[in-house]
Amino acid sequence: MLNNQKANVDEDLKKARRKAYSIFGSGYKGRAGLNVLSIIHLNKSYVLPVLLYGLELLLPPERIINCLEAFQRKFVKEILRLPDNTANAAVYLLSGLLPIEAQIHIQALTFLHTICSQDKNSIEWALLVRQISFKSVDSSSWFIQVQHIIWKYDLGTVADSADNTPTKGKWKTRVLRAVHSYWSDQIDSLTPLYSTLFFLRQDKYVPGKILPLLSLEYTARE
Repeated sequence: MLNNQKANVDEDLKKARRKAYSIFGSGYKGRAGLNVLSIIHLNKSYVLPVLLYGLELLLPPERIINCLEAFQRKFVKEILRLPDNTANAAVYLLSGLLPIEAQIHIQALTFLHTICSQDKNSIEWALLVRQISFKSVDSSSWFIQVQHIIWKYDLGTVADSADNTPTKGKWKTRVLRAVHSYWSDQIDSLTPLYSTLFFLRQDKYVPGKILPLLSLEYTARE
């Protein structure tokens, strides 16, 4: 199973690199390159979906997530012309991007809602009920892994979501609020630990919001 996950992730990494090169080319390094805000937006719209394709079903382990995270951080550091030894917290604080783990969790919780919204006579619903009824908390079952994600963000249980399924809009709002709050606290708590981030300590990490200074109209090269 782990070998299959690694093979899928390796393929996603290759496709994401190709997608980045095909879209940007030398656009984020050239003299007339795009501005930073545009590059990050294009990255979120076209590269990250390729990188994370299908991972809401695989739910890869920490070791594989770290490989994906390294790809994202390296790309952002190149965009922002940051040294390789720049603190990881700075990457998120400056770009407003969510860690890969958080993005996979959002996708998995979104897919859970799709299953919970199925007709109660469907195969998906029957599988959900069976898994949460008979599997232990140590099981590698997808539903049990998602249960751990739900606990992580204090969103109740899979059973609660199945019995009282909210609308898609309400569930999305609830999930994003919980995930953003959790990771904002995590990243903000890291900032004071790095002396190199002294001048960023007054800036709070807001997922999806690039640091205002980087929103100015200049290219990545400049």
